[in-house]
Amino acid sequence: MKKTIGLYGVVIFSLVAWASFAGAENLAGVDIHGYLSQGYMKSSNNNYLATTEDGTFEFNEMGLNFSIEFDKLRIGAQLLSRDLGEFGNNDIVLDWAMGDYQFNELFGVRAGKIKIPMGFYNQGRDVDMLRIPVLLPGSIYDEGTRDMLNTYEGIGVYGLFYSPMGELDYEAYYGTVNVDEDTI
Repeated sequence: MKKTIGLYGVVIFSLVAWASFAGAENLAGVDIHGYLSQGYMKSSNNNYLATTEDGTFEFNEMGLNFSIEFDKLRIGAQLLSRDLGEFGNNDIVLDWAMGDYQFNELFGVRAGKIKIPMGFYNQGRDVDMLRIPVLLPGSIYDEGTRDMLNTYEGIGVYGLFYSPMGELDYEAYYGTVNVDEDTI
């Protein structure tokens, strides 16, 4: 019996081959990074996030981020496209964009569309090399409410205090959460 790898096999092989040449770029001081991930879900008894009885490739993410540093000021943004069943549908969205000025370790200011410091992973969940599990625990990082819990638009302050008893890391923020009407 003759076996073929099919279209998905060719695409996956091509991406793996291309990824071996991938790297970060620096154009005129702007760092450019990106990632691409494709998954496959199949389950006979559980349609978690997508219809999976026959299997589905509706499980992908792509991100492209840009950043630049000027002494104490950092400016960055990330474009994100994802498809996870009914969520995302490969629309390209501005995932985050901010300016961050750190006066010293004690005090810094951020402004823009900023990741909400929730749980252990929310601020780094879209940094590909930081993702440990494929799907984060749904009780905290629910994909259905991601638009509401991922970022806020506003301003935040942060810093680090040192004392004889240890270190105290703080963060306070003020802003609004903009939610797409299709999410509600």
